[in-house]
Amino acid sequence: MYTRLIDMYPFRPISSRPSNRRNLVQTSDNFSCQVIRLDSELLVSLHGDLDMYSISEVQKQIWGWLEPEITKVTFDCDWVQYVDSAFLQFLSRIAGQVETVQIINASRTVRKSLEMTGLNRLLKLD
Repeated sequence: MYTRLIDMYPFRPISSRPSNRRNLVQTSDNFSCQVIRLDSELLVSLHGDLDMYSISEVQKQIWGWLEPEITKVTFDCDWVQYVDSAFLQFLSRIAGQVETVQIINASRTVRKSLEMTGLNRLLKLD
């Protein structure tokens, strides 16, 4: 049994502290991305396939959230069955910006893509 990221961090009102906030991006009927910031960590829940079109919106959102104090980015891929090279390249760039990039709840297909490209050595894969 696994836990989805969104279940681990249920919605709570944004506090007066600017370090706790969330955002939901829906790029199409087939894809959405929720970003939650908790202190120095970004939690990103992805829903749908990550192709060149959907990843462009995700990139805009994530780069907008990355600040010097962000040390970890966790991607919940529970609802992702397909990733293309644009997402893999994006993960590589993120890994160069923060201390830890973690992928949780990845499907067998997503895991295989990460392993075939060697990204599993740069990322924490759970």
